[in-house]
Amino acid sequence: FDGDGQPRPAQVMLRWSKDAGRTWSNTYTLSLGFPGEFEKRVIKRMLGRGRKFVFELSWTDPVAVKIAEAFLEGEAAD
Repeated sequence: FDGDGQPRPAQVMLRWSKDAGRTWSNTYTLSLGFPGEFEKRVIKRMLGRGRKFVFELSWTDPVAVKIAEAFLEGEAAD
């Protein structure tokens, strides 16, 4: 629930490093959906370039989170 007592969806926080953890991006907060939204997809696009990506995920609520698949689409740099 939010500060006014209204239901709110759980949220996931995502940040990444492009240099094996030396520096980190800002934290991006994305909605996980309400309980029972079993087919909810969380997508973050435009991550930029990097050679040694490291991702960090955390979430706000004590809910079961299962990552079934993760995809990364990229192009070879010249």
